[in-house]
Amino acid sequence: MPDPDVLARELADAEARLREAQAHAAAAAVEQARAQHELAALQPRWADAQRARDELQGLDAERRVLEAEVAGLARTVERMDAELLHVAEARAQLVPLAEQLLPFHEVGEELGRQRELAVSDGRRQARQEEALALSTELQRLREGRSRLENAPAMEEQLTVEMEQKRRRLEELHGRLELRRTEWVRDRQEAETRRNALRTQYQELREQKEKLKTAGEEGKCPTCSRPLGDHYHSVMDFLETQIEAISADGLYFRQRLEQLEGMPEDIVALDEERQQAMQEASALERRLARTQVAVGQLEQVAHDLAYKEQRYAALTAELAALPGGYNREHHHALEAQFENLAALSTQANRLTTQVEREPALRRELDSAQRAIAAATEKRQEIAARLGTIAHSEEEYAVLGESHARATSGVQTASVAVLNAEAEARLAISDRDRAVGAQRDLAERRDRLEQVEAEKRLHDELYRAYSDLRTDLNYQMRPEISELASGFLAALTDARYNELDLDERYRISILEDGVPLPVISGGEEDLANLVLRLAISQMIAERSGQPFSLLILDEVFGSLDETHRHNVIGLLRALRDRFDQVIVITHIDDVRDGLDQVFVVGNDEKSGASLVTRGDAEVPAADEMLVAAGADESGGAA
Repeated sequence: MPDPDVLARELADAEARLREAQAHAAAAAVEQARAQHELAALQPRWADAQRARDELQGLDAERRVLEAEVAGLARTVERMDAELLHVAEARAQLVPLAEQLLPFHEVGEELGRQRELAVSDGRRQARQEEALALSTELQRLREGRSRLENAPAMEEQLTVEMEQKRRRLEELHGRLELRRTEWVRDRQEAETRRNALRTQYQELREQKEKLKTAGEEGKCPTCSRPLGDHYHSVMDFLETQIEAISADGLYFRQRLEQLEGMPEDIVALDEERQQAMQEASALERRLARTQVAVGQLEQVAHDLAYKEQRYAALTAELAALPGGYNREHHHALEAQFENLAALSTQANRLTTQVEREPALRRELDSAQRAIAAATEKRQEIAARLGTIAHSEEEYAVLGESHARATSGVQTASVAVLNAEAEARLAISDRDRAVGAQRDLAERRDRLEQVEAEKRLHDELYRAYSDLRTDLNYQMRPEISELASGFLAALTDARYNELDLDERYRISILEDGVPLPVISGGEEDLANLVLRLAISQMIAERSGQPFSLLILDEVFGSLDETHRHNVIGLLRALRDRFDQVIVITHIDDVRDGLDQVFVVGNDEKSGASLVTRGDAEVPAADEMLVAAGADESGGAA
């Protein structure tokens, strides 16, 4: 709130400034009236002086304009006289030129005919050169056609020979591949047999050496029994096999040596095939050249027909072109026509000057009449200037007096406005100071009322705070005891004690010690038993049972055992609550409920459906029911 002494000083200062502003406004109004009276006395004389000066300046300006106009018209008259003199000279020059230009049109027509003949002559020379080139080209094309006339028959003959050569080449290639395959197969077979005999020979030699080392007491390599009397017969048998294998090995070694080099019949077949391939390649190149010649023959025939037609057209065009062109006569006509054209241009220019004579004379007469009129008007203006009484010195003195009077009026008006503005500002400051004093008085009254209400509210806050503290202190042990009983029932006495601190934060005790960490399911159980304990206390304190208890999704984080325990506990609460509704998505709890309502959607219509048992009932909008009380009022 503002200071009352400050507001009183502001009010006194505003009233003092208001009195001073009103005095200034009165003095300024007197000065304004005096200045306006002085200005009103000077205004008629100043207006007359201005009108006289404006008239004098206007007449003088008009006189100067007329003088400039007369000078311009005089120059126009001089120019017209000079141009009329040029017209007379041009008329005199036209007489000899007219005689010289008499053959101009005849020379022009003859020159046009010569120019047309020159164009025809140039075209004839170009067509003759083109016809000569076409004649040479036709001779070349006819010779080429003669050379290429046998190409189609040659193409057919070479095609037949090419087919025969290809069949012969395929036959030789097949015979060569068959014979080469037999040779390779025989070599591989002989080599395989020789390698097998070598392995068998080595094995028999090793067996013989082993038996020879063991003697008659050695074991048979087949039946593993001692040889005894059979020793020599076995040794002879092995020797016989070794000799037979050696003979076979010698045969196959010789056979490999025979098959080492390529047989002569294969070499001969390969050479014959190479020769056939070369002949086929040569024949193929001849056929390709012949095919190109056949294509050229068609192109030559097409070009020959087109160029013969073009040659005939050129011959006809040459016959139709006119003759009689004379180059020397043409050049002489060109020179004569250029001279006559220059004379014609000069004559046209002179004729144009002569034709302007009537217009020049009309313009000269108009300028002379305008000079006479301007001279007469200038004399009238000079006479009027002599009748106007005006002194520039008196006009300047009177102007200064008028300016001083006008400035005095403006200064006085500004002073009046400033004084009035100061007075309005002082009145505004005075009204604002009065209003501030009035607001100060109202705020003082409101402050006293608010302070009284605050004292009352502070007293009530302290009383309610003490009451809340006492009630919390008294109810917390009872709620903890009720919640502990519910917790023991739900956990099969695993946890039988729940503690609440001053801020009602839950702690589960085990042997009197708070558990440092509990799982999510245990935390949900603790919250559930706290809600049940508070509900039971409210019901007991109110003196009558609650009609309804609703639990939404309390089974989500519980295992099957805890779910059954919760359902059993809810059944035990039927003496405290007339109806218990459980909303859940867990199907396992259905069997423990008295009545079950299933809410779903119809896929066809999109409407909500509520099912109770086997009966289907349409649901209202926004209706969601999971379970309800039975007819006897038991929990569901």
